[in-house]
Amino acid sequence: SEPFGNTSFEHIQETTGCTLKGEGTWDLGAVQIVQEPCELLLSTLNALNKVWPLMSEANRRSYIDAFLLSVLSREEFHYHLRTFTEETFSVSDTTRAGKRSMSGRPDYLIGHGRSPYSPSPPVETHVLVVEGKVAWSETDRKQLAAGAAALHHRRKNEGKKNLCVWESLTNAVLWDFCFINQKGEIEFPRRIFLVTGLGSGTELTWDDVKEVYSHLLHVVRLAYLATPPTTPQTSANDLVADGGSAS
Repeated sequence: SEPFGNTSFEHIQETTGCTLKGEGTWDLGAVQIVQEPCELLLSTLNALNKVWPLMSEANRRSYIDAFLLSVLSREEFHYHLRTFTEETFSVSDTTRAGKRSMSGRPDYLIGHGRSPYSPSPPVETHVLVVEGKVAWSETDRKQLAAGAAALHHRRKNEGKKNLCVWESLTNAVLWDFCFINQKGEIEFPRRIFLVTGLGSGTELTWDDVKEVYSHLLHVVRLAYLATPPTTPQTSANDLVADGGSAS
């Protein structure tokens, strides 16, 4: 089984049926930037920024955790969303060239949970994957696409109505996103987003973090609407059909 982090777009397509629509095809330009500071995020990041070096993935996850906590704990999500960490899952398919498979263990799968102590629901019920990194390379978008495509494939095989999947790849400073639409087309935004000043030891302001916070919030909203816990999915279909390019 080929790891998510060591695959190619060709292998992703053979294994999951998802195809690369193109770089920069997902328009996130209409995302509304949140102007009111999130004090929870700012205070946590500034405390970390003074004493927590960005030398390891474990340390960087503390910064990533701060972003996820500040978004997932917003009242609009009714405290229904949970993070499920480091859960291994795989997908496979038989092609003309033989059996193809991929597997990985994303740092975070985000989905619904009844309580903080809820056991992890089946993988295919999740629609958002977050992967943490230390280094950043030109091959990272393949890993980003692989995890999302595997989840899309699992949702399709389980007969889910809404097949849209989102993923974020980040080293806490740089944040990239990926969207797979209902047809299995893999899309990326036109650029990668940056948290200015992270790891510098200086005091961060809301201007340093609001762009990443706003885009992460936008993606979590789309994922939340795509799989509401008790309400029909119909109202979310129009919004998620194109990745939510309209805010």
